[in-house]
Amino acid sequence: MRVSDLVHRGEDPLAALSWLYEGGTRIPGVCVLFDPNLLRRGASRKIFRYDGLTSDPRFETFYPSRPAL
Repeated sequence: MRVSDLVHRGEDPLAALSWLYEGGTRIPGVCVLFDPNLLRRGASRKIFRYDGLTSDPRFETFYPSRPAL
């Protein structure tokens, strides 16, 4: 379980996993896309629960693709 900030890019809900500061303005850095069908409003209007799984791309293991033979 993790707590993340919910942001939107157009109609797409995203979890903001990090923030950047540009010209004194706070902007989302690393984001992952939520499936809108799995996003539920909690008891408070400002809290949502996501019933799916997310992974932080900064911590995923990178395996370079093998060249085609």
